[in-house]
Amino acid sequence: RCGQTEEWFAKSNETPPPKQLGNCRRVAERPLLDGKLDEPLWHSATRLTSASSVEPRLSGETSSPSEVRFTYDREFLYLAIQCPKAKNVDYTTDDRPRPRDADLSAHDRVVVRLDVDRDYTTAYELAIDHRGWTHDACWNDATWNPTWFVAATADESTWTIEAAIPLAELVTEPPDAKHVWAASLVRTIPRIGDETWSGDATSDDSPDKFGLLIFE
Repeated sequence: RCGQTEEWFAKSNETPPPKQLGNCRRVAERPLLDGKLDEPLWHSATRLTSASSVEPRLSGETSSPSEVRFTYDREFLYLAIQCPKAKNVDYTTDDRPRPRDADLSAHDRVVVRLDVDRDYTTAYELAIDHRGWTHDACWNDATWNPTWFVAATADESTWTIEAAIPLAELVTEPPDAKHVWAASLVRTIPRIGDETWSGDATSDDSPDKFGLLIFE
């Protein structure tokens, strides 16, 4: 599928590639990182929704899927995450200073993997849980410690993340329109299961779990 996708780029035909497609729109104004997603840039951003392998009776979810949105400017990649809360999961907040590379295994979380050169082998990994606590790695190397910024909010039914990742932490030159990264989005709900945006492979780093993020 990865090879067929690269052939699709070379041929530029109208037949869609065998991978999920998502758009990342360039914006003129930066969002205020408060976790509210009330700026116009988020309203116009493409919403990448998850497909759950979990039965609704276990997760407690109704018709609302988990959503991830991307936008960017010349300095930052902006990320928004909204997830409906699951039944019987602890969503207690924690206002202590966030440690670097926290253990998120007991918390509802989303892992974003960005393969900026589409080699489907190496990728940056940014994990965020419902509290706004994070863990990051590059090709499973947790000593990669980028500086990035995260705001978290929640209400009775939903938890929300708003984040900004400096592009200089990911690439030497910021992307331009028509640049394409491979991206994987996986939500893990403790003791319940996973949701994915693209693919249902069991291995976290499987190429089948990566769709395409197209910059506009």
